[in-house]
Order: sequence, then structure tokens, then C-alpha cells
Amino acid sequence: MRITNRPAFKHTVSNSLTLYGEIEILHPHRSGSHSRPRLLLELPAFDSEETPQGPRHGVHLCLVTDACRILVNNQDGYLATDIQGLVPLSTEPGEALLPVGEYYFFLTGKPPNDDYPVVDEFEKWRFPREELHASWITERAFPTRYRGFSAAAMSEAVRNFDDSCCIVTGFKSRKSCDTAHICPKDHVDWFEANDLSYFTYNSLAGVDDIGNVVCLRSDVHRFLDGHGFLIYPTDTTGNSFMAYVIDDTEADYVDLLHRRLLEVPDRVFAQLLYARFAYTIINLPRMQSFELYPPNEKLAKVRARRAQRLSSRSRRRPRESVDRQGSASRLSVVDDALDHSDCSEPVELDNVSGAEEEYPSDEENLEERFFRRFPQLREEREYSTDPYYNMLMIHPETPRMQRLMEEYKRKNPQVSQRSQDTAEYDTGDDADAEAALGDIVGEDDTAERDTKHEGTTECA
Repeated sequence: MRITNRPAFKHTVSNSLTLYGEIEILHPHRSGSHSRPRLLLELPAFDSEETPQGPRHGVHLCLVTDACRILVNNQDGYLATDIQGLVPLSTEPGEALLPVGEYYFFLTGKPPNDDYPVVDEFEKWRFPREELHASWITERAFPTRYRGFSAAAMSEAVRNFDDSCCIVTGFKSRKSCDTAHICPKDHVDWFEANDLSYFTYNSLAGVDDIGNVVCLRSDVHRFLDGHGFLIYPTDTTGNSFMAYVIDDTEADYVDLLHRRLLEVPDRVFAQLLYARFAYTIINLPRMQSFELYPPNEKLAKVRARRAQRLSSRSRRRPRESVDRQGSASRLSVVDDALDHSDCSEPVELDNVSGAEEEYPSDEENLEERFFRRFPQLREEREYSTDPYYNMLMIHPETPRMQRLMEEYKRKNPQVSQRSQDTAEYDTGDDADAEAALGDIVGEDDTAERDTKHEGTTECA
């Protein structure tokens, strides 16, 4: 019987979705240096809807207004079709799309020509905890099954809860699916400054809590991190979300992902998805310059407290010996290597032996910088909130002690005999047994052992 091979994969051009154009949101302020309107936001239009006047092509209207509000740090505003703001955008009930074209975004209560600032960095944006629309709010209890997982146990717990299944594509694989952070891991200080641990299950885990992590297929994970698509609500319940592609250069991903409903786990709060939505919108490329928002004051305070803690922990201590000096110089080289190397590559320590010794040791500072590079290793293991870790079935030293015991028995078979069969060994020849034990554990000081034996004989 002949085995039939399956045909090779071939790329097929999909015609299921069409790029109808773009919508452009412009800043209305113009001056001598800005004679032309500046582009705030540009999004591709793949959507179409039927209206009494015929088909309408555009972009999800609420998505556009949410994005504009984020760019002005949560201030209210409106869209207009003219630069004076005299013709505000009007929509009919039930219309969901903003038609392809150009629009201006104005702040409510401000002059039309106001040169309002724009958020250019995610860390400058303030999370609007009390001002979110209902579609971005999850009112939910904290199930006990999600509580108590440490940062170290996060990855395995997420894979188990999600069954290693991508929430976007449904692809299931422990090898090809990643654990992806919703609020990016690089912004741990911003996460703390905006108190987003309120939407997690273990405040000590912070950004590494299982409520801030989902399973994504590795290529979809990269597409999300490359700002290729948004996660956006489909209704006002805060429980239903879709993927909304905003990168028109990846036709296959447009066909695969655009407006696909997502299987968002019930442990994930919509508020964290809003933070991710803002992160993507703020990081979209903009060619022109704007008045910018100042740094986030809360973030500055968090970093000041962190610096104060590091300063108190890194008190310099006097060197006690030449060996201590050598250790300090080597630590300084490692410290410099950690600060200037890519954490994905091995640290080069070429000149450790010849390093200068003019700086005192700073082991605690080195430790903090190391954990800043590798935060997943920070978790203290003396006590873990991971229930699986606490289920210790065997002492860590048991295998080694078992091996030593078996080795001793092999060299001294008399210890395995019954007492009535080993009377011949009870002749006081303890020195030989003691020497055998010393060979196993590495104690070679026979003079001291002989002295102890003589003392035992005298006492006898």
C-alpha cells in the first residue's frame, strides 16, 4: 500500500479584505514654523458598512476617538472636518465607522488654534483609572484560583491556565506559544506609579502577575510588539474583545487577524488591555514635532524611592585585605559589563585579572543591577507563594546523603551485617572505619583523627 504525501504549502493571495484608504487625524494649530497641519494619527481602513446612502468605508469610530484622547493625555475633544472646528463631525445613530478622509482634533473648551501638547512617550501618559468608558472596565471578583502565584511561577501558571493556547489564533503549542505581557515588562516603574497592581492578583509580582500575561503564538506576539494590531472591545461589557489590525504592510496578517474575536481569559482585566491599547497608539511613528507633555510626576517619585532604596543598600564598606581588593575590582568589571551589554548575550569579562583596584566593593549595587537586567531571577525562594513549589516531597540533600551512605557501605560491608554476625568486627578497630568515612567526605587530617582515637582509648 502506497503512502500518500500531503501537498506543499503555497502562498495564496487573499481577497477577503480590501484596503479602502486611510483616515488622517491632524493637529489644527498652525504658526510660522508649522505652516501645514501636522499629522497626529493615521490608520488604514479595512472596514465597510451599509448605510442608506450606500456602502461606507472607514475605521472604527470609537477606536479613533479613544486613540485621540490618549494622545492628549485623557483630555476631552472632538473631531471636525475643517481646520477652524466649525463643522464638528456628526454621525447617525448606529453608524460605527469614521469614513476615509482627513479630520482635525480639537480640545473641548480650547481655542481652535490652540497648540495643545501631545504625549510622545508611554511613560508620560497618566492612566485614567476613574475616567474610563464602560467598555474598558471589568467589574469582577478575584477568583481564588488565580491568587498567590509569584513572578517566578507566572509563566508555567499562565501556560497551564490557558492550556498553552494562543488567545488570538487558537493555535496550541507549549513550544511555539509565548507568555506575553499585556502592560510591557519594560515599564515596571510606570506600572507601579499608576497603581495598576490593583488589577492583579499578587501585588508583589507586579507587572509579572498572571493577570498581566496571556498566551500568544510567537509570530503573533512579535506582531503585537511591533504595533501591528490593537486589542479593542466589541461592546460595552468589558468582556468581549477583538484584534484590530493597523499595519497595512502585512496582508497575510490582515486577513488572519483583522476583527477576529479573542478568547481573553477571565483573569485579565479590561483596564490592563486599555493600557496596552494606549502603549501601541503612543508608539506609532510620527514624523512631525509637537509641544510635548512633561515627565510623569508619579513616575519620578517612584524612581526617586527606588534610587533611595538602592543608595541605602549600597553603602560602601572598607576593604579588609588584598583578597577583598581583588574581589572588589572584579565586581566593578562585572558591574560595568552588566550596564553596557545586551542581556541576551553572554557578559564578556576579558580583563578581570588586570582590573584597577581604586574603587571599594559594592556587592549590593551589583546585585541590584543584575536583577534589573534579569528581573525573573529576583524572586526569593526561602518562601514562595507558588503552591506547587511549596509541595516539597524530598529534601534537596537527600540524594547526596544517600550516595555517600551507599559508598560507605560499599567500602565497609561490615556495617550492613547483623549484630550477631559481626562480633568479629567489634574489636575496637574503629580507626579503619573512621578513615574510610574520612575518604568519602574529604577529611584527610589523619594526625588529628589518631589523636581523637587515642583520647577515646584513654577514656575507655
